[in-house]
Amino acid sequence: MRENIIVPAWNSVIHATSIKKFNFFPAFLGILWLSMIILYQITFTYVQVFHKKDEFFSVLDRFIHATYFTETITGVILIFLCYIFISPIAEAGVIQMIHHEKENTIPNHKSLS
Repeated sequence: MRENIIVPAWNSVIHATSIKKFNFFPAFLGILWLSMIILYQITFTYVQVFHKKDEFFSVLDRFIHATYFTETITGVILIFLCYIFISPIAEAGVIQMIHHEKENTIPNHKSLS
C-alpha cells in the first residue's frame, strides 16, 4: 500500500503545484467551517462550566434582535452549503489529478511483453 498509493500521492502533492492551487478554496472553506464548530464548542463549554447561562442568553437575545442577524445566518448557511458541495468535488478532482499524474509516470508494461 505504501509503495502503490502513499508514496506516489505524496510525490504528486509535493511536485504538482496545480493540486495545491486547486484545493486552496475548498480547504479554506473547511477551515472556516471547522472554526465555527470549535467556536460553538468553546462557547458551550464556557457557559456550562462557569454557569453563565443568564449572561449568554442576554447576549444571544441582543444578537437575535440586531439588524445583522439574518445576514449572519445567511452567511453561515452559504458557507455550509459551499462546504458541502465544493469539498467532495475538489477531493475528487485532487484524486483524479493524482491518478492522472501516476498514469503518466508509470511506464506501460504491456509494451514490454
